[in-house]
Amino acid sequence: MNRSLLLSLGVVFLVSCRPTPSAQQPVQDSPAFPDKPPVVAARPVDSLSYDEGFQSGYDAGAAAAKPHAKIPSDDEVQPLAAAASTEDPARDNNKWRRGWASGYLEGFRARSLKVK
Repeated sequence: MNRSLLLSLGVVFLVSCRPTPSAQQPVQDSPAFPDKPPVVAARPVDSLSYDEGFQSGYDAGAAAAKPHAKIPSDDEVQPLAAAASTEDPARDNNKWRRGWASGYLEGFRARSLKVK
């Protein structure tokens, strides 16, 4: 009786471990968009202006900082960013100014905390 129980459990185990028929069927290659690709109406995000502003602000912050100087607040940096953005019409946007302000603070921190 013990052998017949083990044999039947083994058979049940082998049957349950067989792959299902859906797993055996090959996946058919069908194009996602058979006629033409979808048209996206949204404009691409322009991150270049932020990155350019960040680099410009970083350079300005590093030049303005002195070792162990007090780091300016965001409110003190915003007028500097606005003044820097008026030099070029392509820079006169919020992304460039935000990037400049962030870069200025990073450059200022990096230079003021640097010990020679």
